[in-house]
Amino acid sequence: MYWGDSERGTISRIKRDGTQRFDLLPAIDTTDPKQQDWLGGIAVDWVAGNIYWSDMKRNLIEVARLDGSHRHVVVSSVETPTALAVDPVQGLLFYVGSGIIGRTGLDGSQSFILVNQTGTVSNLILDIDATKVYWCDSGSKSIMKVDYDGNLKTPLLNHSLDNPVALAKIDDYLYWADNNNNKGSIKVAPLSNLSDFKDILKSEGNSLKDLKIFSRRVQKGSNMCAENNGGCEQLCLFNGTSAICACSHSRVAADGSSCEPYDNFLLFSYRSTIESIHMTDHTNKNGPIHAVHNTTFMRNVIALSYDYENSVIFYSDVQMSTINSVQFNGSRNQVLVSHQGRVEGLTYDIVNKMLFWTSNNDASIRSLELIHVSENADNNTQFVKRILMLNSNDKPRGIAVEPCMGMIYWTNWNEETPSIQRAYVTGYGIESIIRTDVKMPNALTLDFDEHKLYWADARLDKIERANYDGTHRTVLAHSTPKHAFSMAVYGDLLFWTDWVLHAVVRASKYSGADVVFLRENIDRPMGIIAVQNTTINCDSNQCKILNGGCEDVCILSKNGTASCQCSRGTLAPDGRRCLLLPNINCDKNQFSCVSGECIPLELTCDNITHCLDGSDERRSY
Repeated sequence: MYWGDSERGTISRIKRDGTQRFDLLPAIDTTDPKQQDWLGGIAVDWVAGNIYWSDMKRNLIEVARLDGSHRHVVVSSVETPTALAVDPVQGLLFYVGSGIIGRTGLDGSQSFILVNQTGTVSNLILDIDATKVYWCDSGSKSIMKVDYDGNLKTPLLNHSLDNPVALAKIDDYLYWADNNNNKGSIKVAPLSNLSDFKDILKSEGNSLKDLKIFSRRVQKGSNMCAENNGGCEQLCLFNGTSAICACSHSRVAADGSSCEPYDNFLLFSYRSTIESIHMTDHTNKNGPIHAVHNTTFMRNVIALSYDYENSVIFYSDVQMSTINSVQFNGSRNQVLVSHQGRVEGLTYDIVNKMLFWTSNNDASIRSLELIHVSENADNNTQFVKRILMLNSNDKPRGIAVEPCMGMIYWTNWNEETPSIQRAYVTGYGIESIIRTDVKMPNALTLDFDEHKLYWADARLDKIERANYDGTHRTVLAHSTPKHAFSMAVYGDLLFWTDWVLHAVVRASKYSGADVVFLRENIDRPMGIIAVQNTTINCDSNQCKILNGGCEDVCILSKNGTASCQCSRGTLAPDGRRCLLLPNINCDKNQFSCVSGECIPLELTCDNITHCLDGSDERRSY
């Protein structure tokens, strides 16, 4: 037996003897209002072994295997779907929507409206042999029927009813549940004359919700999905003529039966969840990957980034004060570094295998080389570098990295001088590239293909684009964005999360037009990333060849040539080596090691290293 609990937001099943109780669709987050009162109805396809349910809040009808696996959206265009019924023999799914009774194939194809302008339909059943649809209308207190094609709509009983809420049929008899205040009753009558009914059960103090007849005579017939799941790896959905294979969080491969992962997809975070969206097909409401949800590691997920090569998502959690990683499939969720405070901006350098993030707590920008990371998060903290310490009034938020240039870009909420800034990844060369006509630069992303910078201003409600150096500014949108928090770019498309619109939004990256709301009714969507197999060609980067000839740090200048800088000391006259300032405390009869020590002059050039850095034996000396 299967049932839905709208208060818990679950669908469960149990054996008739009361054993093997199991939540096949458990509630993800019981504190999320979206997880309550969403369930409209359920129906079982007993031939293929699938269960369908309707989601009134997201206006969806979904299907899964009877154990809840391989969840898949089949219908996404019905307003407030409630009651469902399936005919596996004909391959049809019937549903009740707002003011309508509709029909599709079990795969969601061939949509058709049977009845328009219905009242309050509380229940729906099928007579598979006669191809008839029966329903009860609580508004008019009547029982109605119509054939599968929407013809011959007929009222069967429109008197002597209090509040019909459920129907069931077997052989030539119709059963219905009727409520009067808190008193419920079950009645039965021959189909030939529903006025000739009798009460078979009366309930005092409890209203009735639904009614089913357990009988092999009710669930009979077969279709192409009956044997070997129709040859499908995951879901087999019969549409009346063919067995259609469908995949959950993946796509059907070229062979038409197996499933393969998607190459590109959008990820966004909210609360303790990371969900996925199709970037180009906005009508497909199936997530390309499983939602990532883990209350042990995820309490308030904000910033997102990713490593495509290793199928890893990086995210920050401001409640846990951590930066974490998790595989695309939701496995290996782990803390990379702890005690990082409020991290709202995070980016991954695909070339140098480094993470960069903004720290709101101390107005700094930090980095972590992933080569040093172990499973001990507390130990990893020692490898975190604070590459930039901004002023106390600065508030860095969004961040992005351009690996080939070796530069990081970030937005700065400084109330007196808000700006968009950039610097080399070593912290050198900080400059403000956007300083005018900006109030609260929030979201930020880079378009590697076009060499463009995109950002959104949460105070001025606009999205702009400019060259990497801040020149050639262009306003793309000035009305749609209300409070963009995070941005991403893919192909010709621009995406952002919006706190005021409570949505994930898509638009053209060239004009800001063609706006599409990909997801709506999200309380506060946070980070967003466009996951794609980006191949960044840094062959023209001179720093990738023998480190540009530099002893220490090689960075690209604005004209693309390599230049050397030193993380310690000063650059030598040759522009390549690094020299530490001499130790002024050394006596005149002592040698000042570049590493800072003082040794007797007679110990130099004796083929024995006495300075920590070996500078006493260098040929240059």
